Order: sequence, then C-alpha cells, then structure tokens
Amino acid sequence: MKSLSILATVLLMSSISSAATLNCTIKVNNAVVAQNQVQTKSKEKVFVASADSIQAFVTEKVDDIFIIEAFIGESEIRIYSEGMLRTPADRLVTSLWSREMMADIECSR
Repeated sequence: MKSLSILATVLLMSSISSAATLNCTIKVNNAVVAQNQVQTKSKEKVFVASADSIQAFVTEKVDDIFIIEAFIGESEIRIYSEGMLRTPADRLVTSLWSREMMADIECSR
C-alpha cells in the first residue's frame, strides 16, 4: 500500500511538471500587437496568438525545453526557435526581419 501511494505521488508530480504557464508577446515593427498567457502541455502545440498575418504557437518538447513556431501568412514563411525556460528570468525569442516587417515572438515563464 505504501509503494502504491509513492507511485501515485510520483505520477502526479510528473504530470504537474509537464505543464507550464508562459507569457508570450508578438511585436511587429517594435509595437506589441498581441500578448497572451498560455498553458503548455507536453509535446502538444498550443496556439499563442494571431496578429498582423502572424500565427504563433508554442510546444513543450520535454521538461523546460520549448519551441516557438510562427507562420507569417502573407510571406509564406515559417520560423522556429528552441530553448530552455526554467526561471522567470529566462526568455525564448524568435525574430524575422525583412524589408516589409520586423517581427518578434517572445515567451517567458
């Protein structure tokens, strides 16, 4: 019985650690066009926001390792960044610069 409760505790803790709350921002030409707080799920792509032809998503690949993906529809461009977010001071940013647009997608804990 004791080992069953230990197993249940370990499973509960692992399911809790596989989700994270992230604060994400989309900037276009240095102006904030979208801000959203998202709850990630391990290995599932989660929609962040859509603004100015940009659709942004975040995926928690494994504990504390995240991927930001953005699709810019009018240019048919897809960009990715991967990094670790462990503390509130950590941030993950992906950027695109072109003659027409400068776009930044940033997420932090």
